[in-house]
Amino acid sequence: MGETVDRDIEHLNLLSILQYASAALTALIGTFPLIHVAVGALITLLPDAVLGGGKQAFPRVIGVFFMGIGLMFVTGGWCLAAAHFFTARFLKQRRRFVFCVAVSLVSCFACMFSSGVISIATLVVLFRPGVRELFDREPSTVPPPPS
Repeated sequence: MGETVDRDIEHLNLLSILQYASAALTALIGTFPLIHVAVGALITLLPDAVLGGGKQAFPRVIGVFFMGIGLMFVTGGWCLAAAHFFTARFLKQRRRFVFCVAVSLVSCFACMFSSGVISIATLVVLFRPGVRELFDREPSTVPPPPS
């Protein structure tokens, strides 16, 4: 029994590190749509410059659309990165089981390869019977992580 608990704690600590890495990668990838925001701002603010000063100006609505979609994806990526960060903290502290499961499920549906694989591994470990008991303990009775 003690060996199983130590293995579960080791796996939770490893998953915590992987969730931190996934948070960093997700934040980096979530920054890429800022290119759409920049192009949208260019189209909105300088519509004549986009087409090279032709007679017909580029519609400003398209620029606003580009900015809106870009901002939506950036916000979603950064929110998912923040959720991975908090999941990593909670896995290390063995708190908020439901939050960890929910973020892992959402991350599986976000279709990002690295965070999807890590989230599946997190779900597998979280649904072990002994791991749920580690989350149910009081913080004072949780054994310290191995050094």
